[in-house]
Amino acid sequence: PPLRFSFSDEQEEFRRVVRRFLADRSPPGEVRRLMETPEGFDRDVWAQLSSELGLPGVQVPEEYGGQGLTRAHQRVFDEETGGYQMPVLLNVPTFGIIGATLLDFGSEEQKQRYLPPMLKGDEVWVQFLSEPTGGSDLASVMTRATPTPEGDAFLLTGSKIWSSGAYAADYA
Repeated sequence: PPLRFSFSDEQEEFRRVVRRFLADRSPPGEVRRLMETPEGFDRDVWAQLSSELGLPGVQVPEEYGGQGLTRAHQRVFDEETGGYQMPVLLNVPTFGIIGATLLDFGSEEQKQRYLPPMLKGDEVWVQFLSEPTGGSDLASVMTRATPTPEGDAFLLTGSKIWSSGAYAADYA
């Protein structure tokens, strides 16, 4: 049998708020695209989502610009946005990979600097892993970053073949 989840009154209220926000931006009968544009996503709508609802950082601690809510709140958000085409550029590499890595392994300074702009949609990130000899296999990466003599930048040596969403990203 399918798993059944029950949510608290607070989580159900959160669901109603998210549902209203989405409905106001995707009229009935139209393609349920939220924030998608030919360039990747609509930063203005993302900014509204962030400023009005404090999303998408449902589980991100408040000190980094998130909501600091529970996994159940995240599940509610995921359920409500499931029928919408959310901006892949933000969800997959920016939050799902880079933001999550920063939360787990970043310094306090890095979290304070990078997470709030990611959540606001001010900065879009992609990962540069794919190489001619190993695709996206991180263990086979041959590109290296060597600090410059001044120590304020890195010299990259190696070859990349593509990176999804790089055309619309601010950082990699």
